[in-house]
Amino acid sequence: MVRPGAKHKGDLATASESCEQVISYNLRRKIMPKFTYSAAKGILQESGSGFFVTGAPMIENQQSLTAAAGSTTIGTDTDALTAYGATTITAANTASQSGTLGDGSYVGQMKYFFFDLPVGTGACTITVTSAASGNGTLLLNADNDMCSLVWTGAVWKIIVDSNTIAS
Repeated sequence: MVRPGAKHKGDLATASESCEQVISYNLRRKIMPKFTYSAAKGILQESGSGFFVTGAPMIENQQSLTAAAGSTTIGTDTDALTAYGATTITAANTASQSGTLGDGSYVGQMKYFFFDLPVGTGACTITVTSAASGNGTLLLNADNDMCSLVWTGAVWKIIVDSNTIAS
């Protein structure tokens, strides 16, 4: 292991210098190699810094939620509504269902909702925790309703919707 502040690769850490100290030092100095993933070559390590993906799609989370029979809440403690990716909500009964969308993690984060109403009637109300003015509640109440939102760093803003009622 190379000692922090070493001028040569051969200047190794002593037994008294822990691995954690060396790693901590290197992280503070932001010594991180550049990683590039390509579909043709896999993961390549190069000089520089960052993580890049070329020639391959980045696929966000695909989530499917259905309210349990007799329940009005979509998702559970182990399968909660995520604040990223696409969520398809299937109406399993005629009762209104509800869920809560938490804050995003980074500016530009996208969230997509799709509503599947196989038979009969049903609706899903999504409470948006941090919403742009007038968009705190989303109501999906017809088959194939959908809504796309983007996180601004402070609030979710609707960018596309189809039959979704925002209030």
